[in-house]
Amino acid sequence: MTKLVRAAVLTNYLEVTQYLGFNPRDVMAAVGLSKAQLQAPEHRIPIDAAVRLLEDSAAASGWQTFG
Repeated sequence: MTKLVRAAVLTNYLEVTQYLGFNPRDVMAAVGLSKAQLQAPEHRIPIDAAVRLLEDSAAASGWQTFG
């Protein structure tokens, strides 16, 4: 069974990527998340996707402290 978490755990994710000049579209697509999902704080998303999004964003942006 897939464990889910509220999308609120990624609050400000899109704003942070914009601030860093990083386009998260490809990373989000790779983990199966959409911008619409992140904009609905009560929406449930797979916890594995949320963790992978942060890890992959850190690697792709060059900011190891990302997230």
